[in-house]
Amino acid sequence: VDEPGSSEPPALAAPISKFPEHFTRAAHKHQKYASEDTEDPKWKLHKKHIFILSSAGKPIYSRYGDEQSLAPFFGLLQALVSFVSDQKDSIRHVIAGPFKFVFVVRGPLYFVAVSQTDEPVAHLRLQLVYLHSQIVSILTHKVHSILAKQSSFDIRGLLGGTEATMGNLLHVMSTNASFFLECVRCVRLAPETRVEVGRALQTTRAPEAMFSILVSGFRLIHILRPRRQQLHTEDLLLVLNLVNSSSSFRTSDSFAPVCMPRFNDRGYVHVYVSFLADNVALILVTTKADAFHSLQQSREALVTDLTNRGLLHQITTAAAQPPVDMAEVERSTHANGVLRHFLYKAHGAGQFIAPAYGPPYVRRKEQKRLFQVYQNLYAMAYSPRYRSASVRPHQIVFHSTPSENIVVVTSPTFDLYAVFGPLTQRQHCIDVCNRILRWLKREEQSMLISSAPVW
Repeated sequence: VDEPGSSEPPALAAPISKFPEHFTRAAHKHQKYASEDTEDPKWKLHKKHIFILSSAGKPIYSRYGDEQSLAPFFGLLQALVSFVSDQKDSIRHVIAGPFKFVFVVRGPLYFVAVSQTDEPVAHLRLQLVYLHSQIVSILTHKVHSILAKQSSFDIRGLLGGTEATMGNLLHVMSTNASFFLECVRCVRLAPETRVEVGRALQTTRAPEAMFSILVSGFRLIHILRPRRQQLHTEDLLLVLNLVNSSSSFRTSDSFAPVCMPRFNDRGYVHVYVSFLADNVALILVTTKADAFHSLQQSREALVTDLTNRGLLHQITTAAAQPPVDMAEVERSTHANGVLRHFLYKAHGAGQFIAPAYGPPYVRRKEQKRLFQVYQNLYAMAYSPRYRSASVRPHQIVFHSTPSENIVVVTSPTFDLYAVFGPLTQRQHCIDVCNRILRWLKREEQSMLISSAPVW
């Protein structure tokens, strides 16, 4: 997965003014605490609120509470944006005590995060940008035209049944490093097995299929793409969020229109989704609205091929395993118990490697705390001030908290964030980081997709 190629994308299905029945059949509210409002003390206790509204102050979405009951609060947010806009300026964020108010304006759509978490402003803003992309993936860019013509139009009817999709997106963005690293994690697979899986995708591809993607949750197993067309990471993550946010995709083969904003935000592609096993899904992307039966036949041919060669069993077994075994890393790097966790991002591949959480990050609270430490370090490493001060191709930062020491290594080709115990000496941390990099170099063929097959 990478940036889109320079070639023009194929023609897409025209935007539609009503959301597809495939999704609206689950139109009941999925939001937590839907009965709360600003007068409810419990509403104020939530650590992170997300609001979406139109430029007319019309409520569109609230993570907690009922939009209609919160209408006066939405009006206040709209007034804040308009007041600053009237001064020929734009509001980006406000910090008031423990609260961060982050604003993203996309034409007639306003996105606001009110957070008491330790997440940096940059990543709160990124979450709002992804929410905008998720709305575009549902309604295409046409939603901007609708609101530009009639700012008071209530688009909640068009978004009916998608609260679970947006709610799931907010959840995974707070737990899955794919979003703030802007890359994907892969299922670890023997290189020769992955090559054979790629060949199976090639030989069984339906003529209508543009992208053929095998995934396990939010982890990529393999992808087949056109020779001159890449699939942008953002588009892939939005499709994966859609598939993972609804149980209906698991019960039967599904075929649904989806807009991929980075590919073409003016129309729909169609995605065929079929679970080959409990933990493995096949996603086929096509521009043809009548390709369901052809893609279904392609799916049957792929399953037969993978099963006959024993590849499906290997895939499902690998997908059930942790991404990386920390015990293996400990043995290979001779870390002697000082290494607790790490993130490794390969820039060229657009992928990252990370082990499952282990001691002392067993409780969810500790995992969330470490995740937010990663977010802050990534924001620091890629802040304009830090990058402008960089004079060397490699930068090493040693960061200490009361609970751990963290080494950040940034370079043109990779980033490494390695977490150690709080008493580990700096030089020992750096020595272990060098051993981690050597181990990753030996094992990256099984943990990264170095080259995707093409057609």
